[in-house]
This record gives sequence, C-alpha cells and structure tokens, in this order.
Amino acid sequence: MNTKSNLKTEKFVIIGLSLWVTIVYVLGSLEILAQIPNLIFGGIVISLFIGTSLLFFKSKSIREYLSSYSLESLTFIHLWRIIAGAIFLSYGAAGMLPKTFVTLAGYGDLIAGLMVPIALLFREYRVSFWAFNIIGLTDLLIAVGTGVFLAYSGNEIMLNIRLLPLAMIPLFGAPISGLIHIVMLKKLISESVSNKSY
Repeated sequence: MNTKSNLKTEKFVIIGLSLWVTIVYVLGSLEILAQIPNLIFGGIVISLFIGTSLLFFKSKSIREYLSSYSLESLTFIHLWRIIAGAIFLSYGAAGMLPKTFVTLAGYGDLIAGLMVPIALLFREYRVSFWAFNIIGLTDLLIAVGTGVFLAYSGNEIMLNIRLLPLAMIPLFGAPISGLIHIVMLKKLISESVSNKSY
C-alpha cells in the first residue's frame, strides 16, 4: 500500500472509530440502549463482531492497513482489558452484574490483559502470541455468549451493561478487540506458511 492510500485508509479508520464511539456514548448516556429489546440488543453486539471481521476480509485497503501494524503494537492495545475486567468485577461486587457473567467475562478479561506483558516479554517466541490470541479470543466469545444468553433469559441485572460506562465494552471495546485478534492470527498464520516455504 502506497503512502497516499495508507493515509486515506487511516483517515477513514479514525473517522469511523470516532463516529462509532460517539454514537455508543450518546445512546448510552440517553439510556436509549436500555430500551432496546434483548433479542435486538444481542443481535447488535453479535453483528458488530461479524461486521468488523467481514470489513477486514472484504476490504483490501483495511486489511493491508491493519496488517501493517506489528504484532507487538496490536498486542499492546489489549492492555485495556485489565480495566474492563476490573470494571466488571467492581460491578459484580456491587451486585450490578450477574455472578456468572462477572466470573467468566471479568476474570477472563483480566487474564487476557495480564497476558499482554508476558507475550511482549517473550515476543521472540511466536508461541507467546499464539497463546495470547487463542486465550484472548476465546474469552471474548465466552463473554459475549454468556452476556447474550443471560440477557435472553431475562436476567434484569444485565440491563446495566447497556448503560455507561459499561455499554462501551460490548458495543465498542469487545468488537475491536475481536477484530485485532483476527488480524494478529492472520499475521501469525501468514508467517507460519511463509516459514514453511523456505
């Protein structure tokens, strides 16, 4: 990708992410998200995961732009999950989130976040990145699945995840983290295939 095309894609990504964050923030602050039926809200969360992944695989410019970042840089971004895990645990301690969700999503995010420095410390060994991505992506899938299931089952406490600041996690942070995991796994697979060809 040439410099001009890269800058154009970067601008598109920055504007897109800014609009995304703004929309979630406004809907969350106005408590509009809390009025959405469980089925639709769960569908929105899942659609964001699928949509970002499809964008990555369907758009060559987006794919090349995101793939231009190093594994180290992409891994570093996941440090935010320590904060997400801590928020989940604090809400759980206050009885504002179901224990099942807190145990799976809260501790899962903490583990994923704490694996970041370990993966970076042993970055010379690609197995550290493989382990981080497999565990990190599994955590996201379990968290989303658990959250959607509890919401569908009518657990009223799960409504708190639709309010700020929690709403930013399933509607922005988690889908972005999922996308980054996919980008990293694709890079690792490409590296592995390239190494075997020699």
